[in-house]
Amino acid sequence: MIHLSSKHLQVLQIIEASPGIKYSDIFEQAKASHGQHWVMTAIKTLLDKGLIYREGNKKHYQFYWTDVPYQVSEEVKHCHRMPDLLIQNALSELTDEQKYYIRHHRKRMTRSQLAKKLGISKLALTLYLDNIPNQIIERGK
Repeated sequence: MIHLSSKHLQVLQIIEASPGIKYSDIFEQAKASHGQHWVMTAIKTLLDKGLIYREGNKKHYQFYWTDVPYQVSEEVKHCHRMPDLLIQNALSELTDEQKYYIRHHRKRMTRSQLAKKLGISKLALTLYLDNIPNQIIERGK
């Protein structure tokens, strides 16, 4: 039996009630409580779990329920992510001076210019900017 969160149940019930429904119709029915990105993610999750399948070409998919039994549970177990060593290494390579320079020049220079000036890769700079909360960056001004 496949475990399903109550949030994904809404999308599955829409598909169960209307076999052959198109994505745009699913979105119209579910948009009151969820955004488009969430609906797309829910459909992908249901496809990955084998609860629904789709037919047709890429622009005109129709979705169907697979009649696979499922159980709704509030606690759906998710995989715990291992720490990303690439991110940890990139963040630990920056010196305090480089972090200070980034905080004070990030709005005046492009990421490519900043990375070149600091002698680091653009990836390391992007990882630093994306993984440090904005309040920490803003506080450094």
